[in-house]
Amino acid sequence: MVSVARSSSEVGSYTSTKKKGRDEEVEYIAFWEYDKKDEANAFEKFKTRPEAEINRLFPPYALGGQTRGFSLVEDEDFERIEKFYHHYAPELKVKIFPIIEVTKLVEIREY
Repeated sequence: MVSVARSSSEVGSYTSTKKKGRDEEVEYIAFWEYDKKDEANAFEKFKTRPEAEINRLFPPYALGGQTRGFSLVEDEDFERIEKFYHHYAPELKVKIFPIIEVTKLVEIREY
């Protein structure tokens, strides 16, 4: 299962300006988890890469002693991110949120 928060009222509208001259890329945080009973299958999927590779800002991190973690990714094509995480379904349940630097949020929401 992949669920996405896309509401602009939640996080504002954002595109990265760090990479001038390219398509604008948006940064996302993906929170993921799996059931302990599915751990062996989830780990097997972690060993393989889906065809739709995405730009990871950092490697995925697991929260110590738990069956959940997070990843930070960036891409101009959200469909590629969605396809990437579907590779890990149904074992991995994922929630994806666009993220924005607070200074940019202040600029966007000036009153």
